[in-house]
Amino acid sequence: MRKLAVVIALVVSLGALSPAQAAPVKNGAKCTKLNQTTKVARVTYTCTQFGSSLLWATKDWRPPYVAPTGSSTWYSYSYSLFLQTRSSTLSAYDYDYVYGSSGFATRSRAIYWCDNTFVSSDFFDDYYSLSNYQLSQAVLGCADGVLRRDG
Repeated sequence: MRKLAVVIALVVSLGALSPAQAAPVKNGAKCTKLNQTTKVARVTYTCTQFGSSLLWATKDWRPPYVAPTGSSTWYSYSYSLFLQTRSSTLSAYDYDYVYGSSGFATRSRAIYWCDNTFVSSDFFDDYYSLSNYQLSQAVLGCADGVLRRDG
């Protein structure tokens, strides 16, 4: 009888500890207190605000791209394509131009670079079949991607 009481007490005490643990901390997991930090296996996570959500994030992590409501297909495609393009690929296309002498990207330089370099047949397989409206939407999507990533 005494062993049974000890086993029950042990199970109850272990059960009380488990609910106290929240969801695992990882990039994109919800958190509750802005700028709170925690370390998991030598990686520091900070509770960061993205839009209206508080999410755990490492230093350079951003949530996956979600197209803004009401945006055109070509805007969304260009925006996400730019964000997925590696910096080493962009350096071959004189991407440094968007920084100018100030060292940070400006919207006008981003639009100019996107119009002349990124929205081209090198990056868009069906570039020659796009209308002027679709091309302008692709340029704006690219420029907004530039500013989100490096602005």
